[in-house]
Amino acid sequence: MDWDKVIKPSSSYLVLGDTDTGKSALAYWLLEKYSKQLGLLPVVVGLPVNKAKLLPTDFVTKQSIEEGGRVEDAIILFDEAGLQLPLDNVDVRDHVVNFLSLPYHRNQVFLLVYHYPRLVLSRYLPLFQGFLLKRPPYLISFASKRQGDELTEMMREAEKRFGQMADSEIVKWTYVVAPKQRWQGSLENPLPSFWSPELRRVWGDVDFNNRFEEPVMSDAEWVALKQNQSTVQHGVDLICAVCGHRFPALYSGACGPCFAKWALDCKPKPKDRRFPIR
Repeated sequence: MDWDKVIKPSSSYLVLGDTDTGKSALAYWLLEKYSKQLGLLPVVVGLPVNKAKLLPTDFVTKQSIEEGGRVEDAIILFDEAGLQLPLDNVDVRDHVVNFLSLPYHRNQVFLLVYHYPRLVLSRYLPLFQGFLLKRPPYLISFASKRQGDELTEMMREAEKRFGQMADSEIVKWTYVVAPKQRWQGSLENPLPSFWSPELRRVWGDVDFNNRFEEPVMSDAEWVALKQNQSTVQHGVDLICAVCGHRFPALYSGACGPCFAKWALDCKPKPKDRRFPIR
């Protein structure tokens, strides 16, 4: 198995690990490698404006998850994503699900880096196509909310692998769980060509009380998502259960226009809120 079989277009990946284990370096290396290999624009979200000079000139920076999510044909890094997308908050569940559905519609790859696994609810794990684990925190029991959940089991297996390595080797490797490929194991990751001590410490002077807007999908993308989740019928002169007219296709018993009206009526309204730091 190699990285090319793990990282695929229109996908989201979760990066987890303890402090100083190479999470950001891994994410930037993937950003550099697969922006070129997949022909995608490299985007970094939330990086302080005065730190953008640390990145290659072809990298683009955005200041909010909403701005980042709008960039199509891109591989997008959300470093310290726990400060930007609260995967531990059930109150914004619809927005999280919508956000993690964007890569499928916009030809994107999302790389979300979280320091604390406790900030990721297990209900969101099926929305990721891969889990990239650096060495977990020493006290795994403090790292996850439930000791028997899938994320805890991944971390325990990762710790077994890293525990067999010399300390100098740990940052060079990633424990990968790739459900679609039905594979898990260790892959080596180099540093990005532009890596520097300054980039490693980039979050040291950031104001973590910044306001981040919740991500939104366009109306067309929302309707398309709901259509993909509905039962579709194809035929001749199918009768819409709402308007009674005949159509060649129905979505959960409704014609396209009636289904779209219902879907948009159900679309969550975006809110601008300050996400609490936990």
